[in-house]
Amino acid sequence: LVNGQPADARTDIYSVGIMLYEMLTGHQPFRGDLPIHVAMQHVTATVPAPSLELPGLSPDLDELVRCCTEKDPEARPADGDALLEDLRHIRTSLSDAELDYGSAAATVPRRPQRAPSSPTQLVAQPTEAISRAANPTTVMPAGQRPQSYAAQSYAAQSHTAQYGDDGYSDGVYGDGVYGDSADRDSGYGDARQGDTRTLGGRPNPGAFYPPSDTAPVPVPNKRAAKRQDREVQKAQARAAARPSQTLQRGNPRRRGLIWLILLLVLALLAAGAGWFFGLGPGAMATVPDVRNKTVAQAQSLLQAQGFNSTSKDVNDESVQQGLVVTSDPGPRTQQRRFQPVTLLVSKGPVLYAVPKLVGGTLDQAKVALNGAKLALGNIAEQYDDQTAAGVVLSQDPAPDAQKRGATPVNIVVSKGPTPIPVPSVVGRDKDEAVKALADLGLNPQIAPDTVYDKKVPAGAVVSQDPANGTLTKGGTVTLTLSKGPKMVHVPSYIGKQADKATKELQQLGFDVQVNNILGGFFGTVRDQNPADEDVPEGSTITLTVV
Repeated sequence: LVNGQPADARTDIYSVGIMLYEMLTGHQPFRGDLPIHVAMQHVTATVPAPSLELPGLSPDLDELVRCCTEKDPEARPADGDALLEDLRHIRTSLSDAELDYGSAAATVPRRPQRAPSSPTQLVAQPTEAISRAANPTTVMPAGQRPQSYAAQSYAAQSHTAQYGDDGYSDGVYGDGVYGDSADRDSGYGDARQGDTRTLGGRPNPGAFYPPSDTAPVPVPNKRAAKRQDREVQKAQARAAARPSQTLQRGNPRRRGLIWLILLLVLALLAAGAGWFFGLGPGAMATVPDVRNKTVAQAQSLLQAQGFNSTSKDVNDESVQQGLVVTSDPGPRTQQRRFQPVTLLVSKGPVLYAVPKLVGGTLDQAKVALNGAKLALGNIAEQYDDQTAAGVVLSQDPAPDAQKRGATPVNIVVSKGPTPIPVPSVVGRDKDEAVKALADLGLNPQIAPDTVYDKKVPAGAVVSQDPANGTLTKGGTVTLTLSKGPKMVHVPSYIGKQADKATKELQQLGFDVQVNNILGGFFGTVRDQNPADEDVPEGSTITLTVV
């Protein structure tokens, strides 16, 4: 990633290797003052082996860390399945001691220890090294070598030459060469008891004095001492292999039969173990790919490989109900046949109950669908005379239906009562106007007061409120009725000037029509129709002028 290359599964494998290193050592492999310093170390440096900080750590774990953190992605495990297979193989191949690494017994390196001089010192005296100054290695002149301690000569020379600094060795004083570990500090071994002061009937030129303040330890050289030490070990091993007497006196034929039976039992156990781990239930086998198979088909495939299986139901969005989603452990995994394999069988996707949305508002429907892990689908609107605007009228799917997550739910929302356009009934007769409004679902009301109107006859509608627009069902329309035109008395203007008569008649609300005879030269009203009577306001008065 630092180099600008794309990430893939092997990038995660590298991260696993870095975490594994930290889990083993307690810290990350690369550290720095700035993040860029750490990043560049990942690019240029090689992850060190954990065993450099943990001596005695299994080489398999070193190899696992190295394999996961290879600079070349092609050299790492291909994916998580491959890495898991490697981990399981390493897990089965490590011994108990290697698996217990980290305890005091596993982390402290072994060093030769001095045997205590008495049983009470087993705890009081820990392992220590004899200092160089206290027991130096010296070479005595040939003439000064004593002619005693014959049987001790080889062991003592080996002891002094091999361990000039501290006088210890696992090879000479360890596992049975000199026997009792309590003799390690003395440098003599078991040869002190019952030995002679000569070697082969002649004085021993290689005899030595025990370590003391007055007698130095004679050693020709270290290489010669080592060779002598090896020869002494071989001689003592051969002597120990030859019994000096028979410990048990019995029937040789019976002992032979016992040995034969024992060998047969061991052979049968070895053959049984070989069969168990080679061909039987303990043999390694590959888990087959049983995805998208029926349970019966999957069990048949597993039985063909020698596996026993159990099943477990799980929800899955993509695998059909009743088919196997996968297995645990997964396909192509290596494991022993007696280990069970679990089949994860799909019981279909996770289903959620559709909540009831009818009767609630649109905002309440959105909140309910979000809580039920469902989605809001199409929103339709329609008029409803019984439901207020914004209230959910219906839904699809219906309430309590079981649906997958994110399934859309379509709803219909009320727009309120249906609007009714208000018609104009001005000029119509009262009964006709009331019937027209009532047929539309409106509520006509007659105003208590009537008015005069010179154009609208009495009993007809003069005005309405509202005059236009829309109302909902049951909306009220108020109608004002006419009393007809107002009656006004028309005075007689015969013999009077036409101009004055016209003006006064117009002030009374009449329309005036003038007919001139002989050009109306004198401007005098000769005739008037009607005259001196009551007529409707706004009537036309005809004047004849001469």
